[in-house]
Amino acid sequence: MRFRFEIKLWRLASQLAGRLKPQGMESDPSQPWLFEIGPGEHLGALTPARMDLPALRERLRDAGATYLLFDPYDFPESFQLEWQKLPRRTVEELMGEPFVEADFMSRHGPGHQPWPDSWTVDY
Repeated sequence: MRFRFEIKLWRLASQLAGRLKPQGMESDPSQPWLFEIGPGEHLGALTPARMDLPALRERLRDAGATYLLFDPYDFPESFQLEWQKLPRRTVEELMGEPFVEADFMSRHGPGHQPWPDSWTVDY
């Protein structure tokens, strides 16, 4: 991951998946999760993403949905994190802390990335 904000989002998604999964649901570390952000930019539904992920992404993008998709397909070695139309302030509220300027500086040399409302991380 190039930026600290990616690491912070990964931690948030991991924590939310563990904390908000439906009671009684078996813990599968490779289970993809979809966090839908509802009206008022608050966390809406947490849904196990059981369907074909490319089709799910296309449906969400076409609908203009606000979401965070966490796919730990080979966790902890590999995962994908994707969000669309996700406001920075919503993420900061969910994390319980604000981002700092260093979160947007590249960890691998020069470079700065302002908060991206839509982004994909493959790690």
